[in-house]
Amino acid sequence: MSVFNRVLKNYEANKRKKRIRLYVNQILNEFSLVGAVKVEFNADMTIRNGRYDRFKSLVIVGIQETLDTSEPITDQDWLAFKNTFHHELTHAKNYIALDDATKEKINNELFTLKHFAFKLIDEYSAYSSADGKYRQTGIGSSEEIIQRALKPLWSNDYFVEQTTSQNGYNDVKRYEHFVDLCTAVLVHSIRNDKFPSIKETYAGYNEMCKSLVSILEEYSAQLPLNHEEYEEASLRIWEALLIMVPKNRVTLFKRNVGIIF
Repeated sequence: MSVFNRVLKNYEANKRKKRIRLYVNQILNEFSLVGAVKVEFNADMTIRNGRYDRFKSLVIVGIQETLDTSEPITDQDWLAFKNTFHHELTHAKNYIALDDATKEKINNELFTLKHFAFKLIDEYSAYSSADGKYRQTGIGSSEEIIQRALKPLWSNDYFVEQTTSQNGYNDVKRYEHFVDLCTAVLVHSIRNDKFPSIKETYAGYNEMCKSLVSILEEYSAQLPLNHEEYEEASLRIWEALLIMVPKNRVTLFKRNVGIIF
């Protein structure tokens, strides 16, 4: 590589770093969270991925695409980065706003129905807030895939029969799988104005989606919630989910979703 090319590469790398810091500081200020959360950049994560660790008060965001200066960074890429950071800071803001008693109870109730409600309401809040400021249209999965993926949770014993070995579906994996499926539903509702927009392949799916999203929207608008409100929300969310489950399959469904009842 020539001296000129090295200088050009370093210039582009520094320019991208400055732009990242500019966006991070700008959005931190918008949330009034400067000093309240730590921020780390992860070179192995894409700019469309991030994570909030509430126990460490730490936001991690990906910067993978920004490191390869031979590839251009588009305006859409930068918009996605800002959306991701805004999303994760919304998680931080929501958690910080909880009273201490609610934090303690939620953290001691991992994988319960109340914790499930906490997760979904928080995700709805983060997606709707970030997309309201930095609009995204990508979803990552089709409605057909989501609808097909939900049905096995009550139509067969696949998840129950898996062992709890490293390669099996133990309760934690079942729980995380179900959270991911429900999160996909709410993402579709935010990024597709016509959702649910396809024909049902089994009764109750569309009604379940509409009911679930309505409940999440209602409680998201009321944040921060206390523990009793999360308990109330959890029962309503569960009733909404059962709209799509045949009555004689509810017991199997409860086992397959990994939630502690």
